[in-house]
Amino acid sequence: PAPSDEAAVVSAQLVSEANSILAGLEPHAPHPVFGRLLHDYGHKRLYSASPTTLWAGTTMWHKQRAFRAARAELIARAKARSGVCGWPGAICVVETVPSTVSTESAGQAGGEVAPTGMIVDGQHRLGAAHVLAAQGKLSGLLGQILVEVYPPMEEKSVRELFTEINRMEPVTLVDLPEEQGGAGAEEESIITAAAEQLCERFPAMFKPSTSCRPPHLNVD
Repeated sequence: PAPSDEAAVVSAQLVSEANSILAGLEPHAPHPVFGRLLHDYGHKRLYSASPTTLWAGTTMWHKQRAFRAARAELIARAKARSGVCGWPGAICVVETVPSTVSTESAGQAGGEVAPTGMIVDGQHRLGAAHVLAAQGKLSGLLGQILVEVYPPMEEKSVRELFTEINRMEPVTLVDLPEEQGGAGAEEESIITAAAEQLCERFPAMFKPSTSCRPPHLNVD
């Protein structure tokens, strides 16, 4: 993995470890990253999480579409004005096996390092929550978000899960896994770079919303 990806994994694991140490002091403590368990369905678990903790304690699946700060800010502004309580839907996370990041701190805590996870769907909602938190507006029901957590799975199964989620909503073909007709890693890199260069050269033609009207475009 790239150095930035490794740094993200280390950061998420350290958040999980720190919260595990704090949680170890309380009986029946919630998960250090995913929060309070609402129900275990067997094939997945449903939690009520703090958006900021979930943001800090997870990583993005490496095949996830690029995170767009402008889109997260757009969602945050809309949510701040919305009369609908709470966050819509659930964040989808696939649990990851803990890596050996800080074995000394884990040993001192007297327990195992809690697993963290990678976000397969919902990154921009979490990004919006992060924006609202920075503005001091993440209060009330916005301070909790539903997260469905799948157990660790092979890369192929993660791709199938991502495809299934995104076939339930409009998604560009390029974003699907390669075996489902999407772009390969090299093609995706070329397309993304070209789109971002066009956005930089002609910013007036691009909008953060994926449902913008012609002649405007969205960078994704």
